[in-house]
This record gives sequence, structure tokens and C-alpha cells, in this order.
Amino acid sequence: MAGGFTAVAGVMENGPGPVVAFRFDIDAVDVDESREPGHLPARDGYASTHPGSMHACGHDGHAAIGLALARLLAADRDSWSGAVKLIFQPAEEGVRGAKSVAGSGVLDDVDYILAGHLGIAPDGDRSFYPELGGFLATTKLDVRFEGRSAHAGMNPELGRNALLAAAASALQIAGIPRHSAGATRVNVGRIVGGSGRNVIPGDATLVLETRGESSELNEYMVSEVERVVAGVAAAYGVSVRIERMGEATGAESDPGLQALAAECAAESGYVRVSEEPFPLGGSEDYSFMMNRVAARGGKALYSVFGARIADAHHSPRFDFDEAAMPPAVETLYRTALRLLAKD
Repeated sequence: MAGGFTAVAGVMENGPGPVVAFRFDIDAVDVDESREPGHLPARDGYASTHPGSMHACGHDGHAAIGLALARLLAADRDSWSGAVKLIFQPAEEGVRGAKSVAGSGVLDDVDYILAGHLGIAPDGDRSFYPELGGFLATTKLDVRFEGRSAHAGMNPELGRNALLAAAASALQIAGIPRHSAGATRVNVGRIVGGSGRNVIPGDATLVLETRGESSELNEYMVSEVERVVAGVAAAYGVSVRIERMGEATGAESDPGLQALAAECAAESGYVRVSEEPFPLGGSEDYSFMMNRVAARGGKALYSVFGARIADAHHSPRFDFDEAAMPPAVETLYRTALRLLAKD
């Protein structure tokens, strides 16, 4: 964790055998946690103490699951042989963390990698989805316009309004034609610019994202954004610079690992084990880690651990039922023992 890095990889080596990695995302979300008395973390004194940041997606539960799994495997070394890597990944929110983990080399000897997410199953507690499907590739963009400030009353003709260029771009971006080859998305989430009511805004920024059912469809959306903002910037006489702030690709889970995880989940107390993938309809930068392992001949899996939740993910009142964690730990533990079984 030195030098500002926040990923942690714990390695347990226990004789010859395969290398099995587990990934747990650990970051929070840019949301102010509710202080209402009915919000259990606020009532019982474990709500976030950091303004504008809370665990609104269950990643604190993921970290706890990882630590519990580590304890079980460390206490039961006689039952398995090989190596286990427990990877605690930062910055999944905004899809900025997994790519650097994948590029670090820590996955290059991994035969199997598994991850899961708490809470998002629509049928709630004690349901298990062996596969999280519907990954959308995504790119997060910051678009910065630079114009020229001037007095809005005395000499407005000398100004070049960057804020109007940003606003016009936002409207045009929303009108980008979607692609007939598959699902595509675009969203402008924030506009920031200007300094005062009597000053022509000399700078402005758009914060936005694109998504696509494939990496190619996502790149189509990115290229359309680039085309639109270049044209609008020229029309308003300002310059524009686009910076990629994060990205994620598509990925697919291995069918054999899905079947194994489903079997282990059924033995771990899940009432329902779905035969269909959970339709995410969003993006996950764990895809970089999945694809890195798969490219080197390994297998990857992303599952969903159902849990009852108090409110939607990323809301100020989000909270999950902690009873969902033990079966998730048990499922991963049983899967690890099968993959690392002694001959």
C-alpha cells in the first residue's frame, strides 16, 4: 500500500497444485450516507464518517467475505494443495482499478479466478446466480473546453464561451444515434464551468460515460462523442481536450466454473440456484482480470450472491442483510477446496 497504492494481494502457498485467485472490490461510492433513524447503520453507529463517501454497493461485505475465506483456508491447509491469491481491488466504481491489477503480473500464473457481488439479485436473500451476464464495455470521459473569459457587459465580443459549448455538446451527445448491432448507452452526468454571473465562462468540463454490448460498440459511442464535441467546439470558437478516466471491457464466465459454483452454492444453503445468468446491464472492470487470466489459458467466473437490501445500490439508505455473507463464504470455500483438491 506504499506510495498511494490501495490494492492488496495476499498469497497462501501450500504445496504443488493449481493457483486459484479470488477478487474482492473494496471501494466506496460518492454518496452521503443517510442519518435517518430508520437507517440501520446510522441507528447502530456504523455509518460512514466521511462526508460524500459511503459503502453504498456492498463492497465492505465483499472485503469481509474475503477475510473470512482467508481464515477458513488458512485453518484447513490439510484439505488442499496449491496456491490461493486473495486480491482486494480498489476503484471498481468508475472502472479504474482492475486494469492496473491485471497489468501488474499478479495474475500471470493464475489458473482460476473467481469473484462475486452481494445484493443485486432481484429475488433477494439466499439466491445464487452462478454467472453475472450482460457485461457492457464502458469508457469514462472528461471533456474539457477552453475558451476565453471576458466582461459580460463591457466587451462580451472578446469572450469565447466554454460553458455554452459544453451545454450544447451535452444536448448533441444525448442525440447520438444508438447502434443497430447491439445495446449502446451514453450519459452526461455533470457539467462544471464558469466563475461568475458577469464573466464569459472561459472553461467548462463535461463528465460522461459511454457503454456498449461489445468493446466495438462502445468504441462507436466514444468516436461519436469525439466527433460531436469537436464540431461544437469549432462552432463556439473554443478548444477541447478529451481524457479517458476509466474503462472496462466485455467478459464471459467459464461454463465449467459456473457448474461447479452452482453445485457448491446448493450445498451452502442457497434456496435457489439460478440456471440463467443475472442480467447486469452495466459494467465491471473485473472484466480486465477475467480476460487476462483467460488469455493465458485460465478460467474465470463472476457470480451474484443474493441479499436483501434496504434500498437501491448507490442510494444514501443502501444496506444489505449480513445474513447473506455466510453462504457466500461457504460457496467460495467449497469451490476452492474442489479446485485445490489433493490427488
